[in-house]
Amino acid sequence: MPLELRKTVLYDETTLIEGGRAAAVPLRQVAAIAVVRNPWAGRGFVDDLKPEIHDVAPQLGELLTRMIVDAVGSGDVVEGYGKAAVVGLDGEIEHASALIHTLRFGNHYREAVKAKSYLSFTNKRGGPGTSIQIPMMHKDDEGQRSHYITLEMQIEDAPRADEIVVVLGCADGGRLHPRIGNRYIDLEELAAEIPPQHRQAVERELGKLDLTVTTNFPTEVDRPLADASDRQGIGGPHARAVGSGTSAPTDDDGRGQPSAVSMT
Repeated sequence: MPLELRKTVLYDETTLIEGGRAAAVPLRQVAAIAVVRNPWAGRGFVDDLKPEIHDVAPQLGELLTRMIVDAVGSGDVVEGYGKAAVVGLDGEIEHASALIHTLRFGNHYREAVKAKSYLSFTNKRGGPGTSIQIPMMHKDDEGQRSHYITLEMQIEDAPRADEIVVVLGCADGGRLHPRIGNRYIDLEELAAEIPPQHRQAVERELGKLDLTVTTNFPTEVDRPLADASDRQGIGGPHARAVGSGTSAPTDDDGRGQPSAVSMT
């Protein structure tokens, strides 16, 4: 099924002041928006959505990615990213989800900006002028709270009842003046709060976990993946830092760039 595109919209927002304080570097956020006819509109309940997903989602992914990259100049500029879809009143939320929750859509964007994180999202139903919200996170690190940003806009004449609004969003940095730390700092602080009388028991349990990893992931390829913390800070060296001085990244440098901080 060919993509039936009614209009595209490019939303471009730059923030220079936050909390009464000017930013050292302004924050730019951009959304690429496509208003398309719902490919399942008027057909009653459709059991198999895959044919239309395979036809329409890749076209949308390619189109919106190109709009984003052209607007900001390069995929390297993108630090935060996300996606959204709003289905019109005659459609199902499953229809909105179908077009954005597929690698045939998201991989165009992910590859263009060289991202590792999943694309955070919203999918909802609404009428013309409904709020479109794009939650974003850092493209390489889901635990970096400085890049938890929501970009919001609306289109006065979309979506119509038989349409879907599909959106990709980006930010060229984190929130202005971030100062709440990140998940890794929380993990270090929680480890430091373990009462001394319980630390030996915690170390024993972590030792059992290490043995399980060694037993179940014996190959050189698998073990580094199992032994490393994930991008949300779960497991790995951070979990083993009970009572010891370690270092962890922080995002308090004003633009969300990681810097080392010693935890003692």
